[in-house]
Amino acid sequence: MKLFWLTDDHNSFLVAASTEDEAADLVESQLPSCDPYWSGTCTEILIPSEPKILVEMMNMNVYTCTNFVGHWPVGTSAIVVASDEEMARCLLSEKFELQGLKLDDHATMVELNLAVAAAIVLTDGDY
Repeated sequence: MKLFWLTDDHNSFLVAASTEDEAADLVESQLPSCDPYWSGTCTEILIPSEPKILVEMMNMNVYTCTNFVGHWPVGTSAIVVASDEEMARCLLSEKFELQGLKLDDHATMVELNLAVAAAIVLTDGDY
């Protein structure tokens, strides 16, 4: 078994497979039906003989907030990338301060499930 890093303009996958072709087939089987063909690059990751950190990743989450009071009485929405809800609220509050807004305690942060492909409409203009 080998490790392969497959990436294109929209997706990145770390795949355990025997060959590049097998890795590409696995990736294609995971793509949504509207994008069924893989057209990216595949790079084999060489495993060192001694213990070593190969990739350091900071786990981030994506949050939406659609119930804050904006400048005008219309629908509002914001997207925040943060490690947790507390950080998301803090980052949004700091951004609002720069824009002359205030994040009140009733505004909710909703974490998106990044493990599932989805289209999410934040505001659609139907008030």
